[in-house]
Parts: sequence; C-alpha cells; structure tokens
Amino acid sequence: MNTASEYSYVGRLNVTFDDQGHVIRDSINSATSGAVAVDDTTVTQLYGSTAAAFTPGSKGFLVQQVIEGLDVNNDGIQETAGIADIIRQQDGNILGRSSVYLEGRRGEVRTEETNLGNLTADANLWYAKQFDGAVAVSIKNGGGIRDSIGSFSTTGGSTAELPPAANPAAGKAAGDISQLDVTNSLRFNNALAMVTVTASELERVLEHAVSSAAPGATPGAFPQIGGISFSFDATRQAQTVDVNGTVTREGQRIISAAIVDADGFLIDTLVQDGQLVGDANRSIRAVTLDFLTTGTSTAPGLGGDNYPFPAYGENRVALSSAAPASLPNAATFAAQGSEQDALAEYLKAFHSVTPFAQSDTAPAADARIQNLAARSDSVLARGVSRTGADGHDVLQGTPFADRLFGGAGDDIIVNSAGNDFLSGGRGNDTLVFNTSFASVTVTEAGSLTAITGPDGRDLVSGFERYLFSDATIVVNDGQPLVDDLFYLSRNKDVFQAGQDADAHYAQYGAREGRDPNAFFSTKGYLAANPEVRASGANPLDHYEQAGWKEGRDPGVRFDNEFYLAANPDVKAAGLNPLAHYLAEGRAEGRAIHDAVGRSGDIRGGFDAEYYLLAHADVAQAAGTTDTFAFAARHFEQYGWQEGRNPNAVFDTKGYLAAYGDVKAAGLNPLTHYDQYGWKEGRDPSADFDSSTYLSTYTDVAAAKIDPMQHFLQYGLYEGRSTFADGTFGGDSLG
Repeated sequence: MNTASEYSYVGRLNVTFDDQGHVIRDSINSATSGAVAVDDTTVTQLYGSTAAAFTPGSKGFLVQQVIEGLDVNNDGIQETAGIADIIRQQDGNILGRSSVYLEGRRGEVRTEETNLGNLTADANLWYAKQFDGAVAVSIKNGGGIRDSIGSFSTTGGSTAELPPAANPAAGKAAGDISQLDVTNSLRFNNALAMVTVTASELERVLEHAVSSAAPGATPGAFPQIGGISFSFDATRQAQTVDVNGTVTREGQRIISAAIVDADGFLIDTLVQDGQLVGDANRSIRAVTLDFLTTGTSTAPGLGGDNYPFPAYGENRVALSSAAPASLPNAATFAAQGSEQDALAEYLKAFHSVTPFAQSDTAPAADARIQNLAARSDSVLARGVSRTGADGHDVLQGTPFADRLFGGAGDDIIVNSAGNDFLSGGRGNDTLVFNTSFASVTVTEAGSLTAITGPDGRDLVSGFERYLFSDATIVVNDGQPLVDDLFYLSRNKDVFQAGQDADAHYAQYGAREGRDPNAFFSTKGYLAANPEVRASGANPLDHYEQAGWKEGRDPGVRFDNEFYLAANPDVKAAGLNPLAHYLAEGRAEGRAIHDAVGRSGDIRGGFDAEYYLLAHADVAQAAGTTDTFAFAARHFEQYGWQEGRNPNAVFDTKGYLAAYGDVKAAGLNPLTHYDQYGWKEGRDPSADFDSSTYLSTYTDVAAAKIDPMQHFLQYGLYEGRSTFADGTFGGDSLG
C-alpha cells in the first residue's frame, strides 16, 4: 500500500491473524510496520543488490528504462530522456531552504494550522502586497495543499519527520526546497485573486471555513491563513449558505478573530466573544485562490469548496493578468500570479540563505487557528500596532507588548504594561508612564532608548516630553547635547535634588566627569584633547562650538565625519552632527559609526582617540602629558593582553581566538595583522573581510595598503563597505 497518495514512500503493514481471521491488534509494532522509503537502499535490502532488481528483461528493468531513458542497444548508453531526467532538472532548481519538516498531509492541513500552510499563505500575502499594498489578509483552502515538503527517517523502527532530503544527482543538498517540492505540494497551482470584503463578510467567510470541522472529518474548505488569527468552537452551530451565497443559518463557531501584522501585533479586532466588533461595513482587502472566488452556473454565489467569495467579493483582481513588472520574477518556472510562483518568489526573497525554521506544532500550540477543543483562546491577548494620523492623537497601550507610532502632529502616547515599542514621530510628542521616574532605569539600545521599570522594558524614540508619576522631563529645551532623560536617570542625586540637568552639568557635572548624554564622554574627550583640558574649558561647550569642526569626536560611539558624510543635508546646513542626531537623527533612524580618529593620528592601525574614548580608566590615567603616546604604550604593554580593542574595527580577542599561531607566539595581534595578517588573507574582525576589500577596491590593492588602515583613514567616509560576513578569513592558517 502507498502512504497518503505519495509514492516516495510505501506503507508496510505486518500483522498476525487469529484462527477466526481477525487481526490481532497487539501484533502490529513500529519495528516491522510503517513508512518505507522507495530508494536504492531499500531496493538493495529486498533484492540483495540493485543489479539483481533490474536484470534485463525483468519488470524492474522495463520500469527503469521508462524512468532513466531507453537503452536501445543494451550497452549502458541512454538514447532517450527519461522521467528521472525531468525530475533531476526540477529537483535541482533550488528556491530556498528549510531546517524543518513542512507539514502538508491531508489529515493536518484540513483540520489544523500547519507550518506549510502558514508559509504558503504568508507567501501569497507578501506576493499580493507587491501589487496592492492594501492587501491585509490571506486565505486559502487546506485542500489545495497536496503534500508535505520534507522527508522521513525510519531508523531504529521509529519514523522521524525531517527537512527535505538531499538529491546528489540533482545537486540538491539536505534542507534545500526545490521546484519539484513546490510543484508537488501545490499541484493544482491555483491562480491568485484579490478581493475586497466587509468585516461582516469576512466573518462569514471564516464561519464557512470551519463549518464542516468535526472529529474525524478532513474538509477541503478548512483554511490556512496569513495576516489574520481566529479561534473556533466546532461544537457550536455551523453556518450554512445557499447556492447564491446567502446565509441560511447563522454560524456561531468563530469566537475571536483579528487582523494582525507580520510580527503578530493586533491591527483590527473583528470578532470578540462571538460578536462582530466595530463597523460591519468596513472594507478589508484579501488575497485568496481564484478557485475560491469563481462561481458556477448552478451555484453562482459559491466558489471552490463552496466558499461564498463570489457573493461577497468586490473589486476582484486576478494576479495572473496583473502587469508582470509589478510582480516579483526571480523564479520563472511557474506562471506569474500563481500560488507556485508566489511561494517560489517568497522562498527566494527570504529563505535562499536563512532556512525556514518554524516547526509545526500540535493544535494545542497553534496560534493563528486556535481550536478551542485543544487550547484556550488567546487571539486577542496580544499587543496592538497602531499609527496615529496627522493630527493630535492620543494612543493608548494595552497590557501586552504594543507597537505605537504617533505619526505627524503633537501626539500623546499612554504607556501600559508590557515590553513596548513607542515612537512619537514628528511634532511635539508626549509619552505618559504610570510609574515613577525613580523606579525606572534608562539605557541605550542601538538607536533607541530603553526605559525599564515595573511595567516592562520599553523601546522609545521621538518624544519631546516624558510624564512620570513623580516628574515631568522635557528634553527639547534648547540644549540637545544635554539629554535630560539620560542625565537625570544616570544621576539620581541630581533628580532627587530637583535640579535642572542642563544647569547642573554646566555648573558641576563637567568638572565631576559626568556624561551629558549617551554619546559624549566627558573624561574621554578631555583625555583625547589635552589642550582642552589644559584650557579649563567645559568639554561639552568646546565640542559644541569648535571641537566637531576640528574633527574631534565626542565619544566612542559617534564619529562626526561619518555622520556628516552620510547625511549631506546636515553638513550643508552647518549643523553640529551629534546635536542633530540627538534631536532628530536618532528618531529618523539615521546611521552612526564608532569613533575614528583623525587620519594622521592613526598609525599601524592604532587609533589613540578611539582608545582613550573607549577606555575610561586609560583616559583617567593618561593625565595631561602626551595622551596619545600614553595610549599607544598602554595598548602595547597591557591593552592587547587584556583584550582591549585598538580601533573601531579590530577585534583583539576575536583575532587571537581565530588565529591560534599568533596567540601561541605571544604576538601583539594588531602588529601582526598590520605587518603580515592582511597579506595572508586574515581579517581584523568578523565584520571586516580583508580579501574582499582588496579584490573589490583595486586602487587599495594596487597601493599595497593595509585594508583596515585604509578604511579607517578614508574608506569609511567614502562609503566603502567592510564586507562583513561574520567570519575570520584565512582561518586555516591558525
């Protein structure tokens, strides 16, 4: 017998009968029964050898000729192409990768959410959005998925579900997803169609999708979905419709339903406690299969699997007739606008390198389609994703992780429990907390500010005012270089004394070595610029008025010249780069780079400015002497052995770990790289590929310059790439 209409495996059932001819159930065990792979290994086990199985004139030989091609003269030379040639060609067309078994078997895709159902529904949604960005929901029938994408292992008498198997003859590695996999799973290759339905109609579509769900049933209409989540109770009344799509009995199975974004945040609540929520006539754009939207002469209101899309859907657009230029076209074996093409394009776009890794789950753990017979309802127990309009909006968070954007206008965002992402956007925006400032900590998280307290950890940006239960902190007070939120959170004594952050830093903080913001190092700036220290000037005032123009960086995490080179609008306006970044650039997502000293100060890859800014203890010990010379001596005598980095690129610990010969010899890793390492194809860090830098930038190679030194002095500001690949090249040398 075969296994579920798939002949890559056959099922073996080994049973014992009693004297009445009845099966003895206990006689069946997994060691002698189960799926058996149809491959050379199994054939050899059965016949002793593959040669014996395909003896000329045998049935096996005749089948082999159909598969492998006709050998007219029986001389081992194939005169005609066989089925296997076509299979190898299709199985060698690699579209993406998966690290998991993709569940597409009939008993699963017609009864529950599966990972393959999610993948192909998400692919359809992404694909349709390339043509129409308003598409929010993807619905397809599980019956259209005809098989899994993956393999089995029967080692040890048990059957394990695995990613797609390798096919060396086709050049396919284990985990590769091929054209053959896609065409085998989506055999009908339905065309995709976009339709607009109302919220009420979408609820009825969902009711229909689960109307035939019942223990032991495998209805083809059971859905696989993207952009939406719902829960259902199959014990409740099922919806029925007539041939015109008119509801003849109201369904009561959908308990909760919500439109969600790609990250699972709630966008729009459709159904709560079995009741439609909000305007029943609001429009929702969906992508589905053309099969489900096409009626017949006898049932004009019903599509395939009796879906009522023909009765409901408006503004129907068939993607098969869409302008080709509007759709992705990296894969060409399937017609544009079809479900096979959508999946192929999606795999190429997102999983050609990074494997799909969402394991299939049992119904008790399903999140998109929640069967209340197997789990509790959590569809609406999630954070919201909301964006304000151009006016003055008030956005309220939920007890879950939210994502709130104020947009334009002077907005108020009210925070709540949960780990949230909150952005004020343009305008004069206010963030309201229900906790005290005294109970929170403020840290930097990349370009965002992390505020952690009793209600969770929130990532925030773009706010001009913060309201806590015990304080109001205004950051747009005309002095962006003193970040009030940062300064008061780092210096709770100043906050408790009720002092203004700007005034305190100017009067006391600078002398006490306190930092005014996350990117300015008071001690580091003075150590890197001893003449400023000698003058007794306030270091922040010096930087604001003259230092940035002279190429003096404020701290280890910010390089003036890079920011100005990357943002010509800021440079043209003559703006202080750090002040601009703190006031506007950070909220706008503009890139920054770690500090790099002036070109003439970088020698042999050692950047004294960076070193002093990065290592506060060295800056403190440098005193008022030649601080750059002190920094160089410190790195040579102690720093590299302590794992300190000498510049914004070089990874001291990483270099020694990657190149054992350098470590064993007790060599200064920076000196080794500068004199020998780059010539041997070694990398200063996993984020800088020396060989690729030289092969790409032939002017640097021709000049025979240390590529890292060139990047620090020139390449960074010229927009050259570091070709970060996450590895150290030349590792065989160590």
